[in-house]
Amino acid sequence: MRKVAVVGGGAAGIAAALTAAKRGFQVILLEGRSRLGGRLGSFFDKRAGCQFDLGVHLIIAGYANTLKLLERIDSTDTVEIQRSLFIPFYHPIKGRAEFRTICLPPPWNFLTGILNFRLLSVRERINLIRRLTKLTSTKKLTPQTAEQWLNEVSENEYERFWKPLIVSALNCYPEDVDIRMLKAALIEGFMKRGGLGFFLQPEAEIFHYRALKALKREGVSVRLNHPIKGLKIRENRIRSLAGNSGIEVQADEYIFALPPDALCNIFGDEISAIGLKLDLSALQYSNIVNVHLIFERRIFGDDFGCMLDTLPQWFFHRRRSDESEKGEAYSLVISAAERAIPPGCDVLEVCLADLERCGADLRGNRLLYHKIVNNKRATVKISPDIVDKRPGVMTDLANLYLAGDWVDTVFPPTIESAVLSGLQAVELGINHE
Repeated sequence: MRKVAVVGGGAAGIAAALTAAKRGFQVILLEGRSRLGGRLGSFFDKRAGCQFDLGVHLIIAGYANTLKLLERIDSTDTVEIQRSLFIPFYHPIKGRAEFRTICLPPPWNFLTGILNFRLLSVRERINLIRRLTKLTSTKKLTPQTAEQWLNEVSENEYERFWKPLIVSALNCYPEDVDIRMLKAALIEGFMKRGGLGFFLQPEAEIFHYRALKALKREGVSVRLNHPIKGLKIRENRIRSLAGNSGIEVQADEYIFALPPDALCNIFGDEISAIGLKLDLSALQYSNIVNVHLIFERRIFGDDFGCMLDTLPQWFFHRRRSDESEKGEAYSLVISAAERAIPPGCDVLEVCLADLERCGADLRGNRLLYHKIVNNKRATVKISPDIVDKRPGVMTDLANLYLAGDWVDTVFPPTIESAVLSGLQAVELGINHE
């Protein structure tokens, strides 16, 4: 039986390991940390008395591969998906508005949401529909940034639709992302039936505990706290991996489901052997900052909302792990934080002020807890000079395959792209031999 070593226990690594095991390979999964899940994790704060996710991750009804992975790790009960897309928007001056679609075949469902979106004028809604139709129907787009492609839109349309969409979906400002990635995100996520999906359990419960149980059930050998320190390459093949205390791991095939910087650390001077067109050391990353708060009582009637003209772009009401604990927990999300947060900014103070500007009930509502978590290097910036150089799952080494949300799956770096890359590493790589 051929042996496959999967390095990295995030969504891509979990998907790759489960798929390889299903195809009859002997699989070992190596994860450097004490848990699986990668960026999909949680932490318990004793002072707060509850769990918070490291970052708030949404999925979309169109994420078919992610939903299939959740089914394979017995976690379909941990996600709630809207039947149709509904997003409440909060603006400091215009107040609350809704983007609500009707259950019609795509793309008509999405267009109905635009027609009733009152933060745009009637003329802007019509122009927006024309632009969306042009963007999603153009087969071959010229490489350019989303900002360049949107140079003729009104400031209102840009600030109240395009910029929030791009920053939220791609974790980049419009000037940092290729228009082809925006098109893929729209088609992948919004031009399909259904709406947003919300995790009902802490992400560690899903992507560590349940995933670990499913992997073991499929016969995958999982080694946690097992960082890879180096490797041996001979005759165009990886021969072994060097783990903790010099322990060697040998396999027939290797899938590296790691972010680019971790891949560079392992390969060192031999990174050129992979045959990438991309200089991994030159990649730029976007950060995501999460501001976790607990108030005495609820601050909004909605469980979530998109905030406009504010530092945080989203708020989410969080379920407490212990219902007896006092207070209402919220998480605020600041995507592309390296651009959004100015130097010297008091993030908590600005966030609280922005919540109040958007109508949050903060009067006499005591803040019981706060914690700011900065997820540095959360995603790779997919600018026009990067898109065509993204590597696929195949490499120049005969038995090495890549996976991760930064790998070219046609889609931008999302959970769906990570899962799909793990599947492709097996189906297009190992299983195709």
